[in-house]
Amino acid sequence: MSKKSEEAVVEKNMGLLELLSSPMNILFAVFTTFTVGMMIPFTRACYACASLHTANKPEGYDFPALSDMKLMAISSVGFAILEYVCRSVLYVAFVPICKEQVDIPQRTWRSGKGAFCTYKFFYFIAATYWGYYCMVDEYYFPAWLGGSGDFTISFREYPYAKHAYQLKEYSLVTMGYHVGGLINHFINPRRNDFLEMALHHIVSLYLFGGYYLFNAWETGAVVALLHDIADITANLVKLLAESKFKTSTAVVFVIHMIVWFYTRLFLLPLFIYQIWT
Repeated sequence: MSKKSEEAVVEKNMGLLELLSSPMNILFAVFTTFTVGMMIPFTRACYACASLHTANKPEGYDFPALSDMKLMAISSVGFAILEYVCRSVLYVAFVPICKEQVDIPQRTWRSGKGAFCTYKFFYFIAATYWGYYCMVDEYYFPAWLGGSGDFTISFREYPYAKHAYQLKEYSLVTMGYHVGGLINHFINPRRNDFLEMALHHIVSLYLFGGYYLFNAWETGAVVALLHDIADITANLVKLLAESKFKTSTAVVFVIHMIVWFYTRLFLLPLFIYQIWT
């Protein structure tokens, strides 16, 4: 077995103490602890505000409640199972096109990574389509994303907005995807990026849960959709990078950089500024 193969196999089975032997992982552990700690007072303030809005809601208005999370819980279990099944099935399909065919441990690792990215690629296509279907004709969906609305007025009807058709289900089900990913993240063998990805999943869940329970669906759903767009091309690049298709990988990588710059480096800061002001 080559040295590179040995590193790939070891990376899948790192213990907690081994993870913390890396200065970078120690930094992530400290930052994760700090972030979770900062969430506590913020959560209390948000809960008090949401409770006030619930108490003063118009008669008959269905303000978000913790009981709504049943759909999210069911979705999270479904996504956790779907991820496991898809990774197993897609692995078999990916092996013949894997770029490594000689070094078997490397092929196993790369095919597993390719299968996982394929699953995520199709998920983000579906999630992006659903988000567009729900919001494309709404008054707050911006022209920057193909709509005809104005994101600066996404809080116009807050806190008792009349939400778009299926926006509730879209928010809860996509939140369930991230919870399912967090479940599998703690079940699967630890890799070198375990703490980094754990922080990513925790923050994602917190943001989804926050915008839902705070009833800021219009603003939160647009930002969530914005992230999903670049995740389509990101996972397409990752799966192609583990395949034999070198030319396709290079072409998609260039497209991904354009999409990433537009959505994450231009639109996201713009939307954050518009929310803040």
